[in-house]
Amino acid sequence: MTTRTFLKNIPIIIFTIFGSLASAENRELPMPLVPYPQKVELRKGSFTPNKRLFLSHDGTHGELADTCVKDLSAMGFIVSHSKPSARTEGSIIKLELEQERVTDQKLGTVAYQLKIDSGVSIAAATSEGLFWGTRTLLQILHAGSEHAIPHLTISDHPKFPYRGLMIDNARNLHSIDFHIKTIKRMSSYKLNRYQIHFSDDQSYTLPSNAFPALPTKDRHFTPAEIAKLMEVSRRYHVMVVPEIDVPGHARALIKGIPSLGCGGGDGKLCIGKEQTYKTLEKLFTEAMEMMPGAYWHLGADEVHYQGTKCADCLARMKKEKLENGDQLLNYFINRMHGVIKSKNRQMLVWEGFSPTLKPMIHKDIIVCPFDIKHRGKMPADYFDAGYKVLNTSWTPLYVADNLYMTTPANNSTA
Repeated sequence: MTTRTFLKNIPIIIFTIFGSLASAENRELPMPLVPYPQKVELRKGSFTPNKRLFLSHDGTHGELADTCVKDLSAMGFIVSHSKPSARTEGSIIKLELEQERVTDQKLGTVAYQLKIDSGVSIAAATSEGLFWGTRTLLQILHAGSEHAIPHLTISDHPKFPYRGLMIDNARNLHSIDFHIKTIKRMSSYKLNRYQIHFSDDQSYTLPSNAFPALPTKDRHFTPAEIAKLMEVSRRYHVMVVPEIDVPGHARALIKGIPSLGCGGGDGKLCIGKEQTYKTLEKLFTEAMEMMPGAYWHLGADEVHYQGTKCADCLARMKKEKLENGDQLLNYFINRMHGVIKSKNRQMLVWEGFSPTLKPMIHKDIIVCPFDIKHRGKMPADYFDAGYKVLNTSWTPLYVADNLYMTTPANNSTA
């Protein structure tokens, strides 16, 4: 992209807010901002917003404007918006959303700049950048109308590209409304990746036309609910990261598709049979079509095939010249990586595999360490072996009941 094209396509939101101007004696921000922006410049003067807001836009970012209007209305403001040609004067507070040129290319693609003086303007190179700017504005206006806000300039961009949260939906079924509220809360704090653990031993919580007996009775979503979830996640720029945990944690899968069961038992999939790979590809493809995105979490934790008595697994080991069950697990993860990659998804797995055992797990896979106490499988061991690592340590943020990894202050059911 040329410099000229870059500048031409930079969108900008301008919020013009009329209110009481005054000298800001207190140079501290009167409201907490989470996460705190990269750069905040306070200036002399302040304004006090009125309860009535008006937002006008050129039509390019109508959906973004509509989302912002709904969020501001939920905070108690009286908000309207339209194109400039339909603008009606009379609101004490006016917000304009339009395209303008921005000369500061340092903002980046998801960064934004927010200015408050006699009005509020948010500039960014992309709609996503504009959206994150509106999240900061919501925090600034959180106290409501008639609260003075200092004149300031905020220049902000995310420190980390992947800012996530995971909810276990299989052990404790959460309503679709819960997930939607969670996505909105995440976006308020600029979290952008929402991993949902859709399957485990207790239940399989996704719908399935390909395998109608698979969804656990009274513990799964409908296609319409998943569609609603994905629409909200798109509007709020929070990408859903689905997880169907295999080959362990699979009792619900096996109950719904008995042919997946391993002859070795223990509630794990048979990763020796070719049919298992065909079934999983069909199942994953169906789930991906329901949930577009860039990531897929395979799980692949807390399972082993050492000493397996399963005839199909033993036959696979012989065919692939594998000496033990750990190598068979590595073979399975790499096979599934091929499937996931063919769908243009980045695959993630939990810790558990040996980072030095052959056949080597593909280095394109992102490893998510959570326990970080097993020698030979520490985050540094994966780093040293050349893997990308996503920080998912459960201390201190794992919330569960009466488990040793739980932070005492957060000892409640996840």
